[in-house]
Amino acid sequence: ASLASKVFEDGLEGVIITDAQGIIRRVNPAFTIITGFSAEDAVGKKPSILKSGRHDKAFYEKLWGALIEHGYWEGEIWNRRKTGEGFVATETISAVRNEAGEVAHYVSTFRDVTERIHSEQRMRHLAHYDALTHLPNRTLFVERLEHALVRARRENAALALLFIDLDYFKAVNDSLGHAAGDDLLCTLAARMKEVMREADTVARLSGDEFAIFMEGVDEQTNIDGVLKKLLDALLEPANIAGRSVTIGASIGVAFYPRDGENAEPLLRAADTAMYRAKGKGRNSFEFYRPELTQSADDRFTVISELRQGLERGEFCVYYQPKVDAHTGKLVGVEALVRWIHPTKGMIPPDRFIPLAEQTDLIIPLGDWVLETACRQAVTWNATADFCNLKMAVNLSSVQISRGGLLQRTQDILARTGLAAQQLELEVTEGVMVAGVREGYKTLTELRELGIAVAIDDFGTGYSSLAALKQLPITRLKIDRSFVINLPDNTDDLAIAQMITRMAETLKLQVTAEGVETQAQADCLRDMGCNELQGYFYSRPQPAQALEAFWRSRP
Repeated sequence: ASLASKVFEDGLEGVIITDAQGIIRRVNPAFTIITGFSAEDAVGKKPSILKSGRHDKAFYEKLWGALIEHGYWEGEIWNRRKTGEGFVATETISAVRNEAGEVAHYVSTFRDVTERIHSEQRMRHLAHYDALTHLPNRTLFVERLEHALVRARRENAALALLFIDLDYFKAVNDSLGHAAGDDLLCTLAARMKEVMREADTVARLSGDEFAIFMEGVDEQTNIDGVLKKLLDALLEPANIAGRSVTIGASIGVAFYPRDGENAEPLLRAADTAMYRAKGKGRNSFEFYRPELTQSADDRFTVISELRQGLERGEFCVYYQPKVDAHTGKLVGVEALVRWIHPTKGMIPPDRFIPLAEQTDLIIPLGDWVLETACRQAVTWNATADFCNLKMAVNLSSVQISRGGLLQRTQDILARTGLAAQQLELEVTEGVMVAGVREGYKTLTELRELGIAVAIDDFGTGYSSLAALKQLPITRLKIDRSFVINLPDNTDDLAIAQMITRMAETLKLQVTAEGVETQAQADCLRDMGCNELQGYFYSRPQPAQALEAFWRSRP
């Protein structure tokens, strides 16, 4: 008896003893510690003082049914403390009978397992949800998608799967840091949730890749409006780390049952379509078509061969002249990389440059082009016809954002002996509006070395006069799309004139690309262009061929 009394008084489990009518007669100290109810609060009451309200009538009917039939119940139950706070308990209730076999008492023992339950819930959440954005992760997404596909098969319904990859996210992550990148991911994840229906599942698969599936949507359903709304939401500037950051997204779309019967084939199809959208120029969407699979296979082949080509020295640099718009004198050249494949011949840059950027092969390739061009400029400096030409070399956003560009450029200039004033680096307008603000710092440092900086393909992006004022640039290059229809197309004429006036206001030089006729050259010269470049003067050629061609001109 004394042992039983000690267990009752000192035990860690709460104990409630009631009479046959369920009125509490005794509770132990552990009961008070766990629930907050003192013995005075509890004795004379029913255990319903602990009722949390989380269980329905059927739960208690089942509990009492077990007690009446078997004299015993065991399970988990939500109770509440005196403060009103809920807690989970593992509880056993046993009927104690008298000598006549009648129930005289009920004894309940329970233990608070709330922390264990919460821990298990946290583990389940971590296993199925992305810790950063709190969206479903790939595991849960695929699980939900498979369940949705089962429903679709049963109901002869359809489903749309969207695969989303953020544009320029790596550049932001590398330039502003991982904390800023995480903030951006959370912001954009929230926007996706806002745009989509509540019934749609939005998930983060990995890195900057997201996926969404929409039930009840087939290829006949026009979802272009939803896709455009999604793209617009992701393109909106975000305030990250005190800076305005703008990136877009590329979306691939696949449909069940047309493009796949199960989750993985559908994901592959949507992923393939997404790469097609990215290849079209980003911030766009593309629907899967079977022929895209062949394109995807070709893409992986090109990436593999690109890596081998770098190792085997299959690349070369061609040069295209730039002439003074008024005198026609050769004043510079633009270095353009070419890939001479051993079996496929010349592979155009638009087929391998985007892949080089996506795989970071653009870093070694870009450094090689820069050093080759600088060495060629030094060689030309020793000749009468080609000395002191300004050498222009293109840079990608990846080269700018990855870091180390300034040091690598300084090293190349030191190794080749080229004066910084003879080098001009060209960046696209899209790079300057992609939210890569740290890139400005690198370009400013390059300018401080004496290197010129030009914006290539100007007029195709979204630069404003206010933005241009802040950029460390020396030249604008009018995109060929505004040159090809001059002087007859009034719209292109107005755009070209606007660019030259803008450049004059900002004290910048202007080069026009894509000049193919004398009429275009005269028009551009008269409106104030400083330099002209295009097939009218020369196609891009290897260095020796260009020398011979230029010297042979009348």
